[in-house]
Amino acid sequence: MFVEGYFFEVENVKLYRPGGFHPGDKFHNNRYTVVHKLGYGTFSTVWLVKDSVTDRYAALKIIVSELSNIASEMAVFHHLHSDIDNGDKGYVVHLLDGFEHHGPNGTHQCIVTEVLGPSVYLDDADLLDHFTTGSIPTNISKRIATQVSRGVRYLHRHRVVHGDLYPYNVLLYTDALSSGSSQEDIERYLGKPKKTIFQTCDTAANPSDSFDPHAPRYLVRNYDPVALWNHCFSDCSYLHVKIADFGEAFIWSPDDPEIHNSRCARVFAAPELLFENKASFASDIWALGIVNNLLSDGDVPFDSHNVVLNMIHWLGPIPSRWYNEWSGRSLLDPPGSEAWIKATQYKESHNWLRIRNEHAKADLAKGDKIIRRMLEYEPGMRASAQEAVELFDDFMTGSDLEWQDYECQAVSASHM
Repeated sequence: MFVEGYFFEVENVKLYRPGGFHPGDKFHNNRYTVVHKLGYGTFSTVWLVKDSVTDRYAALKIIVSELSNIASEMAVFHHLHSDIDNGDKGYVVHLLDGFEHHGPNGTHQCIVTEVLGPSVYLDDADLLDHFTTGSIPTNISKRIATQVSRGVRYLHRHRVVHGDLYPYNVLLYTDALSSGSSQEDIERYLGKPKKTIFQTCDTAANPSDSFDPHAPRYLVRNYDPVALWNHCFSDCSYLHVKIADFGEAFIWSPDDPEIHNSRCARVFAAPELLFENKASFASDIWALGIVNNLLSDGDVPFDSHNVVLNMIHWLGPIPSRWYNEWSGRSLLDPPGSEAWIKATQYKESHNWLRIRNEHAKADLAKGDKIIRRMLEYEPGMRASAQEAVELFDDFMTGSDLEWQDYECQAVSASHM
């Protein structure tokens, strides 16, 4: 389908075709009705829906039909739901329902979960800009990192590898859009849906013709997360995050092959993912280390265009089995050259983090130790999820856990 025009902040409109996205707004015998747009990914759209049975709001994820028959997300949710161990379960998104929906573009796997808020890391504005300290307050980043580590421990205890752990899959928890919310509440936190008429070249040339059955009548932009983000941070003593999006997750088994395809972002990908495409519990731990660095420092340590070179700079030479496969090794060859020496004089004697606010500097050594334990090159040498929790618990010990007012200021009007 050739699509006319440019659409901002919406899913790939060319996937409204057989095998692609579903264009409708009623689901499961009209039980769920779309109210607003929550987001989208490469292979799915996510909507705020009203459940006519419970009279509550929920989040509905609709997977493209060409992947619905092989998608493992629902299997992962059922696996977690069937286990009686609820320890740390509160740090993982909760499944409410699941079903298949038959539409003009095929059969879609649909997953209904509790409604969560926006990512802890906003798309349109740097998180650092939203605090009067000019950086993420240490006790806030500690609290978030500790909760994420507990969520990872819960998954790993139940043999689930997440496979795509990064800040936009760590969402703020709020009951603002699920418990007795009115239409006014929806508009207060999400705004009114911003719609754009959807036209193909055929319908644009012949307006009297009926709309393409494979395409929606209109597109909906993502909501502005600022108001809901402010609500979640209005009392930081109750700040709560959950791990979401299990599109890359799988249930580990000793009988499974080691290689699992992963679309994890390169800056969060462990070296064994980059070179061997081996997703595992250890690759989740690597990603957890990068997430912690981002929350504490406001940045990721590895540039997306030079990930491996940055790894060498910060962590030292990579194992030879990967170095020999690295397409960028000509930048450093031969070993012993000036470029090699400069790149491999890594930061072993320096603190990893560049925490900016003064009251955080006392935590620098502990924070640095945590990240280094998670970013060991060899997967078997990295911290386990249990050790990660213990490291973060120790990181929290002795912290000032009183939430100071200046640390939870709302986003300024300039960002609204």
